[in-house]
Amino acid sequence: MPLTGNGSQPPTFTEPRNSQQSVFSPAPAVPQRSYNRPIKVPDFFTYDPTLWFKLLESEFSLLSITDDNLKFCSVITNAGANICKSSSAFLKSIPDAELEKYSKLKQHLISKYSQTVHQKMNQLLTGVSLEGKKPSDLYNEMSSLAQGHVPVETVLLLWYRHLPTELVMVLDEAVTSANAPQAIAKADRLFEHMKHKLTPQVCAVASPNSSQAVDDALVNKISEIVISAVSSKLELNSTRGRSRERQEKSQSPRSSSKPRFGENKDLCWYHHKYKEKARDCSTPPCAWPQYKKFYAKESTLN
Repeated sequence: MPLTGNGSQPPTFTEPRNSQQSVFSPAPAVPQRSYNRPIKVPDFFTYDPTLWFKLLESEFSLLSITDDNLKFCSVITNAGANICKSSSAFLKSIPDAELEKYSKLKQHLISKYSQTVHQKMNQLLTGVSLEGKKPSDLYNEMSSLAQGHVPVETVLLLWYRHLPTELVMVLDEAVTSANAPQAIAKADRLFEHMKHKLTPQVCAVASPNSSQAVDDALVNKISEIVISAVSSKLELNSTRGRSRERQEKSQSPRSSSKPRFGENKDLCWYHHKYKEKARDCSTPPCAWPQYKKFYAKESTLN
């Protein structure tokens, strides 16, 4: 009689009753869970509407919401009364039977509340501080403002000037070598260890009269370079368009400057050489029609 694993002999395994079922057959698929709960998103981020819509759409995905009208209503419900009030004219202009209402409302809110490049640069240079944040939180905020417009090295230097003096002295090497991950991780560790001692100095660093680890003249110079670079980038597209138009205009008169032949210099090369037998003419056409009758009489007389 076979043992079940408690005796001296190894346990034996019997074949399943259904011959078509294998002991190694995969487990049956687990049915997808249905989440029957309200959508959970924070209040509308007027400072970053794109991020808010990412959070909302993750809820749509989790709750398997695909209906456009339901998405549209979810935005109105979760955005809040102030946001709906400021966009009331737009909301009233959308017909009930309109298709893609959600996409149009999303585009409207992102366009309405997203900061311009100049606003982001102004906030990056003058509107951030370490007060109430960890160094990594401050860097993330500044990096988000600078994304695509300011080099990482410059962001790191601007972040560095907001740190308390005790942290600056320790992080000098990492910042000088532009090693942002190392500098941020080290700043967080030191900040957690010394934050009770640093609290008064954090507030002082945020004030314009405090001592800075980086020379103020250097920071001001960096600010001028950043603003100048961003302004140049914004004007680049319009400048390219104007230069392209000028280039096209400079190339267009070539066809009208082709040489002319004959006594009056008003015939193209083809009609000057082949007369009525010419099979081509220049662009714009030459004065051959005026001479056509004359050359026809001359050929008849000959």
